[in-house]
Amino acid sequence: IEIKGYKDLWDPSLKDSIALTANYRVINGITQLSMGESMNEEDVDVIKKTGEKLLELAPNVRLIQDDNTQTALLNGEASVAFLYTSQVTEALKENPDLKVVYPEEGLGFGILGMFIPSNAPDKDAAASFMDYICQPDVAAKCTNAIGYYSTNKAAYDQVDPNLVAPDSVTKGEFIENVSREADEQYQKNWTEFKAACD
Repeated sequence: IEIKGYKDLWDPSLKDSIALTANYRVINGITQLSMGESMNEEDVDVIKKTGEKLLELAPNVRLIQDDNTQTALLNGEASVAFLYTSQVTEALKENPDLKVVYPEEGLGFGILGMFIPSNAPDKDAAASFMDYICQPDVAAKCTNAIGYYSTNKAAYDQVDPNLVAPDSVTKGEFIENVSREADEQYQKNWTEFKAACD
């Protein structure tokens, strides 16, 4: 099968061969994108249908893990993997012949943030560290090492152009907070899905 999008992960030819990251909102979200819905759907009835669709994916799932998911792809345990951008970067360093697919349904995005707790023992040191990380050359080094897209515009011209999504990627959606009721259904879907994959 030629994989073009998330919907192809349900193909029966992929039985027991897919590695997935272990983020309940992301995996619910890509399932919703495969159904033509938003990653941030709040209608509990729609989210229940997402859960039913996820259960149909279970026979194809070889493993679910959040750390170093790319290892299953590299060692041949899985033939297909849904990975975080940083894991794709690591996998390509080890095997540049792997094929990367930008799903036709679009990408899901999250933003890594830095925060200083109100009771931090040394707020000045924490602020200095944040200032350091935000310097364009340092931010570019971080992006180039990890592979996540840079949100620091001043660093753009120093970022490896191979790490930037091609112009053909025109769809994307940020994963946002949802209502408590919606989140509870997403978590229920995830619990049932993981149980079905065991």
